[in-house]
Parts: sequence; structure tokens; C-alpha cells
Amino acid sequence: MLDHSLSEELKIKNNHMFEKVREMNTTIKLLIVFALLFMNVFFRNISFSLFVSLSAFVMTIIIGVSFKEVFKRIKLPILFGIFIFFMQALFLKSGEPVIQVLGISIHSDGIIKGLKIFLTLVGSVWYLILVGLTSTVDSILSGFRSLGIPEIVINISLMMYRYSLLLYEEAIRVFYAQKSRLGYTNFKNSIKSLGQLWGIIIVNSLIRSIRVNEAMKSRNFTGKLFFDFRKKLNTKEILAGFSYILFFLSIGIIMKYFVGV
Repeated sequence: MLDHSLSEELKIKNNHMFEKVREMNTTIKLLIVFALLFMNVFFRNISFSLFVSLSAFVMTIIIGVSFKEVFKRIKLPILFGIFIFFMQALFLKSGEPVIQVLGISIHSDGIIKGLKIFLTLVGSVWYLILVGLTSTVDSILSGFRSLGIPEIVINISLMMYRYSLLLYEEAIRVFYAQKSRLGYTNFKNSIKSLGQLWGIIIVNSLIRSIRVNEAMKSRNFTGKLFFDFRKKLNTKEILAGFSYILFFLSIGIIMKYFVGV
């Protein structure tokens, strides 16, 4: 059954469907996401990228994850995509001029290329977020191991994930301590407090790494942190995954070679 705290945290509206997707083999989910990412980049088609983004929107509704939780994780990629869109629109000067404002001309090729990059980014990241929300860290790492990623890379990733969370909690604790002492009352104090915050995090991370290294040596650490939780591949899940990929592949071919743009 779905953990109650996780259900509350993500504001799940459809527990049954969420559990069904969560129990699906993570290797299949990763294959689907990487296939969509590859197709998004390969086809370079606005219509297909828009279709992928809309399908991620529909999948979010079907699974029942709150859009607020998705937006919290996708807002930075969206802002980055908007920045890239404006850069392409302003500085790519090929194609017909579409808009001219204050002596600045915006050309059609810049708008089209900017939209392609923006929609590719949003659709791909959205699917990655859905995989992250419907899978545990152990199952994701096991999925990467099934895809042939070396075990040493998995172990390093697991350690990085664990200690990045610890450093994040420490940064939050220091931030609120500074805030309670009026460390962010104006711009000058904010810059000073942020500098101190980053300095504390860097120093503490170095101290923590030395302590962890010594603790590992004293316990004869062999370098193995990761325990493989790979499930056997289910025939139904394999068929469902490849059907999903083939469906998007056919849509991509149609939109690339028959619809255009």
C-alpha cells in the first residue's frame, strides 16, 4: 500500500492509479523517458514536442499527482526554457522578420527554434519528474543498474544523494537562524548572510567528508553502498512500455514528415 505520509505530501488524488504506476518496473519507466527524450531531440518538431508535453499533462491527471507539486519541481526548467526562447528569438536573425520593436527585429526562425527548445525541455523534464514522483530512489538506481550503468557510479550517486539532503537540511537550519537574527532585512545584510551561509556549508561539507572517510576506513568499507532491488521484468509491463514507445514513435514520424514544423 502507498505510504500515507507520501500520499499526503504529494496530494495524491487517485491512490489506486498512483500505486499501479509506482509498482511498475522502474527500468521500463526509465526506458520510456529516455526514448521520449531521444525522440524529442531527434525529430526537432514543435508539434511532436507539444504532443509530448500534453501527454505528460494528461498522465499527471491520470496518476493523480497534484499539479502544484509538479510545478514546484518544473518551475526552474520552465524559467530556463523561457530564457533560451528569448535568446533564440532576439539573436537568431535568419528567416522572415516577424516583429520589430525599438529597432530590434525578431525573425521567424528564432521564434521557431526557441519554441522547439522550450517544448523539448518542458516535455522531457515533466516525464522525468513523474518518474521521480512514482519511484523510490532505490528502484531508480536499480533501474539504472539494469540499463548497464557501472556499480561504482551508482554507489557515488547514492552517497551524493544522501549527503546533498543532509547539507540542504543544514543550510535551511542556518538560514532560519540568520533570519531570526534579522540577517535578511536589507540587500546588504542579505548578501553578507548568503556569503556566510555558503561558507558554512562548504566548510561543514569538507569536515563531514573527512569524518565519513575515517569512519569508512575504520569499518573496512569495501566501496559497496548500493543493494540491488531489481524486480523481474513482467511481460505485460514490457509490452505496455514498448507499445507506449512505438505509439510516440509513430506520432513523431507522422508529425515530422507529414505535418511539418
